[in-house]
Amino acid sequence: MALFNRTEAIRSVNQWLDQHVRSSLHSHDNIEDACSGNTAVEWLLEVSAEGVEIPLLLVVDADFPYSLPRFRLHDDAGRMKYPHVEHDGRLCLAGDAGRSDTNLPVSVVANQLQEAIDLLSDNLAGLNTEDYQVDFNAYWGRESDASTPLYYELTSPGSAGHGYFFEHDSSFYVFDDRRRAAELAVFFSRGEKREPELKWCPVVSIDALPEPGNYPTSPNELIALAGISDNHREILHQTIRRVAALGKPLPVLVFGDALGEQKAFGMSILPESRALHPRRAQKSSSRGFSSLDKVPINLLATRQNLSRHTSRRIDAWKTRLNPRVLQALQNSRVLVVGCGALGAPCAQKIAFSGVGAITLVDHELLGWENVSRHELGGLCVGQYKSRALAMKINDHLGRVKLAEAVTTTIQAKLREDDSFLDQFDLVLMLTGDWFADAMVNDLVVNRPSTPPVIFSWMEKRACVSHAVLIAHGHGSLREVTNAFGDAEPIISAWTQGPAEPCGNSTSTFSSIATLSPQALICELALDVLAGRCQAPIHRAWRTSENRIAAEGGLWAPGFEKVYSSPIGSAQWLVRPWPREAAADE
Repeated sequence: MALFNRTEAIRSVNQWLDQHVRSSLHSHDNIEDACSGNTAVEWLLEVSAEGVEIPLLLVVDADFPYSLPRFRLHDDAGRMKYPHVEHDGRLCLAGDAGRSDTNLPVSVVANQLQEAIDLLSDNLAGLNTEDYQVDFNAYWGRESDASTPLYYELTSPGSAGHGYFFEHDSSFYVFDDRRRAAELAVFFSRGEKREPELKWCPVVSIDALPEPGNYPTSPNELIALAGISDNHREILHQTIRRVAALGKPLPVLVFGDALGEQKAFGMSILPESRALHPRRAQKSSSRGFSSLDKVPINLLATRQNLSRHTSRRIDAWKTRLNPRVLQALQNSRVLVVGCGALGAPCAQKIAFSGVGAITLVDHELLGWENVSRHELGGLCVGQYKSRALAMKINDHLGRVKLAEAVTTTIQAKLREDDSFLDQFDLVLMLTGDWFADAMVNDLVVNRPSTPPVIFSWMEKRACVSHAVLIAHGHGSLREVTNAFGDAEPIISAWTQGPAEPCGNSTSTFSSIATLSPQALICELALDVLAGRCQAPIHRAWRTSENRIAAEGGLWAPGFEKVYSSPIGSAQWLVRPWPREAAADE
């Protein structure tokens, strides 16, 4: 099908507007000019909402009709006064994140326009009041000017009223926890001559975030915010005096309640002149008084400015996770034994799912033979798999100690400390080594304090994978395997294909072959950590008929009598192509 003609789309929208809406072309002198280029086209509309006439801009970009039209308030009236209205006047419509029929541009504009009018009407009628609070978080994180961004991560507002910050690449990083601040400072200092210096800064809390129209624009207005305790107000007084004494800006982080959740926004208190030497800054700030400490705080604050910052959370990636699952995972400690082609991607995915800490155990070095199916690449060849993977996980999430590495075998670690497993909430045995599995299994069976353990391994060529969950008093790996650690019964059988290298227990398969086994393991791990299942459990996955045949294998006779597909289990579904299905009928 040919691409829809943009000129035709713009002309049809213009014609519809002339007939149905009070409108005029706003961005161009005439419709010919609007159609001739690839720039955005704007129309100024006069719409009525709740009896109020509102000027509204309709904007279509260069991709239209392969993009959605946008609507924006034409003047400042209402900006930041109502929910779902951005700081530039753009309306946030429910359909903005949807799809549209690219062959019907007029219908798309008409539907979006009606949604815009409905939104404005609801705002004027006060029906979106609760939505206003929901929008708070987006508002306080919004970029309001060209000032330096303020990055922060917070767990809870400290009652002490102060936190710690450091500067890196002209950005402030503010924390209410010294350990976490130091950790990230070390992270950013890698490869640099010295790590950033931690400094004091105020972290204060108020009862509720101010509405956008009441955002403080000066230090005095900040002090006067409703809900600041006397202790925190005194800390702001100290900050203002420090700024005056140092002649340098200091970041401030303010907590507030929004819809029952603690949110925060950041700013900097700026000295009277940032160009002054500290001694001259003190002299300038204390003019008219014998010393700086004699200057009334309100007067001192009038000689300073307030700069709002763009605020972002370092751990904002957590907002993309299921909050109920995250709540269960964020304090959990997970041990992953084996960082090979199966263990490494599983460890990384579990770390990214929001666990509190993860420890990786593997004594092997990465070789060139590993890189085609491993999370680590050529730059890590010759390094311990566990150590390089831990660093990769930490770097990915901006952490230093989320993932830690152990570079011995699990057997050696347990000989050194037989209670090593007790500190974890879940252990994943992903080595494919029967001797390691057997030792850990026997320890769990005989030691009540050990956590649940998931054992996972793949049958030949990664055509079948198993995941077995046991806990003390609830199952043993030996109950579902033979004396050599093979599943009993096995699912795949092999009659042909190239022989495996002599003395090498490694099976040949590609990285793609491990994707479904990874999902099997990770889903069971999350089920355990979220409390959705209990030991003992034995889950298995098998590949397609086509693949096992291509690999030279077949299904072992009688395995269906033991393994079943219960209702609710994940499955691959195949749908006949519509035209072919219709032809068959």
